Amino acid sequence: MIETVKVRIEVKEGKKILRALSDATSVDNRIAPEGIHIRETVNETLLFELFAKLESGKLSILTVKHTITDFLGHLRTAFEILQSISDMK
Repeated sequence: MIETVKVRIEVKEGKKILRALSDATSVDNRIAPEGIHIRETVNETLLFELFAKLESGKLSILTVKHTITDFLGHLRTAFEILQSISDMK
């Protein structure tokens, strides 16, 4: 049985893009379901770490999967918007 889920996403880009992605995805850190924690660190890379502990049915693996899928969707959208802005210059 799965008890703990850990996901690590690392983005390597220039500082301006990392900051923009950080700003664009920060809302996701606040709206993750209870029991799922997303930590974000910006240094040379942008690092997202998702941690969820599945305890006695309070949090399902399906909820964790949906949260990861939604988060990746927001990250992809942010990348696409930044790319569009970059292409316009």
